[in-house]
Amino acid sequence: MASDPTPRTAVVTGAGSRRGIGRATAHALAAAGYHIAVLDLDKEAAEDTAREVAALHGVQALGLAADVTDADAVDVAIAQTEAGLPPIGALVNNAGITSPTRFLDVTPTEWDKIFEVNVRGSYLVTHRVATGMAERGFGRIVFLSSVSAERGGGVFGEWPTRLPRPPCSASPRRSPANSGPPGSPSTLSPPA
Repeated sequence: MASDPTPRTAVVTGAGSRRGIGRATAHALAAAGYHIAVLDLDKEAAEDTAREVAALHGVQALGLAADVTDADAVDVAIAQTEAGLPPIGALVNNAGITSPTRFLDVTPTEWDKIFEVNVRGSYLVTHRVATGMAERGFGRIVFLSSVSAERGGGVFGEWPTRLPRPPCSASPRRSPANSGPPGSPSTLSPPA
């Protein structure tokens, strides 16, 4: 963003953890000049990340409680972001869960919860911000997943961790991030 002086906000879901990828991503985007909105189930953790990012990088930052599986909660958090920060120019769908259960022992309830967070949550947040990005003619949407999406969950399970995230790492040609004009860049997931 250094070559573009337009102030923009990056929304990072699941960025409350002190040692997580989401927090590190929020720092990296702030260092690149983005203002930051941290969405996390844990409001205090989201606010802590936002304070830390703002202090270290001199950007505006909001920490907001949001359950990404709840469309109303997502709408409220994004509305607060839109009201309090510059226009959203980037979204990092980082919120995700895994299962400590072997595949053969996973219950339908546990399976549904993993899909709710990892797939539906990414859809709800992306759907909510993509319209504004399209209207402004600018937006970057990134879907993160764990190495478990490639290798399985190791001690944290098998297929429940492998199946839910790959739809979020799917081909850029099928992503809402590519709803812009032909030839516009997309940043979805690193190459394998």
